[in-house]
Amino acid sequence: MLESKMTRPWVLALVLLVGGGDAVADEIVQEGSLSGPAGEPVTHEIVLSPFDSALGTLNFVRLDFLTSVIGGGETDGSGIAVHILARLTADYAFLGEVIAETEALVDTVIPNTGPPIAFTVFDTDTATVLYDRAGTLGKWIGHDDVLMTAVVQLTVTEDPAGILGFGAGGTVRYTVTYDYEPAPACVADLDGSGDVGFPDLLTLLAEWGCVGTCLADLDGSGDVGFADLVLLLASWGACR
Repeated sequence: MLESKMTRPWVLALVLLVGGGDAVADEIVQEGSLSGPAGEPVTHEIVLSPFDSALGTLNFVRLDFLTSVIGGGETDGSGIAVHILARLTADYAFLGEVIAETEALVDTVIPNTGPPIAFTVFDTDTATVLYDRAGTLGKWIGHDDVLMTAVVQLTVTEDPAGILGFGAGGTVRYTVTYDYEPAPACVADLDGSGDVGFPDLLTLLAEWGCVGTCLADLDGSGDVGFADLVLLLASWGACR
């Protein structure tokens, strides 16, 4: 049982490294980091950059999250032991739905007898969200910025209070990865037959008004409409 608790203030500036990158080895990686003070939860916004459809079809593959908490200091030698509890949690939401959760937890007892003892504590936790065409993230086809939220909370407790020089910090990192595929030679060839004809036209008409991930969204606008029909008719015939 903890006899006393004290939450130490810890403040780190929020750093978001946003924006896409150049395609390297058929992959684009976007990274950033989040942090917040101890105690109350802090909500951050994460802006995930749109795909560049002019380069080809960029398919979202996964989101990787890494949470880490680290602390350290020196005991004062005035007691038997010190109980250190440091917890960093992060919940990630997209369109109001939590898609990933992480928790890095340090729960340890440090000897506190005799001469002062220097110590460090460290822990990590990871989570991965894979692309799911039928799920929430399946609607993300990269035509606009995607706004996510992350709620980050760091809690640090010591028992007994008054450890000399103790401090804790935590960082939440995220990585979004895209696959890059060259644009097809004939984007209007929806059935893969090698030419654009009536089967492709029927597919487009069947998807007319479709919003989101649509096979017949030829211009990458996020929906199927007149502009896509014009592109299909302009490509009529054998693919070149």
